[in-house]
Amino acid sequence: MEEKIKMKKEKKTIKVHREDFNISKEVVEKGKVTIRKTVKTETSNHEIPLVHEKINIEEITVNKEVAEMPKIRKEGNTTIISVVEEVAVVTKKLMLIKEIHITKEQVEKIENIETALRKESVSIDRKG
Repeated sequence: MEEKIKMKKEKKTIKVHREDFNISKEVVEKGKVTIRKTVKTETSNHEIPLVHEKINIEEITVNKEVAEMPKIRKEGNTTIISVVEEVAVVTKKLMLIKEIHITKEQVEKIENIETALRKESVSIDRKG
């Protein structure tokens, strides 16, 4: 006797899975920076030499006879201007009666100048 073996085919299902992922971004505050600018005004003194000219006028009596009118002349930083006068005598003579000596000097003086100067500074506070 022949036996018939009956085989039963069974169908098995294997499920295959797939994973997906999503990437997204988020803005997250990590810290804060505060910047402050301040302006300070400071007073500053400066010494500045200033020059001006000073003139001294001196009259010198000469009373000396001259043959002709003397020219203006310079001796160093002094300018000499002769002043003459005619004097009545039996004969007329030109008399040098005085000279004017003008001396020019430079005078330097120190002045204090007060000036307001501004100065900026920055401070940074970091939080986080």
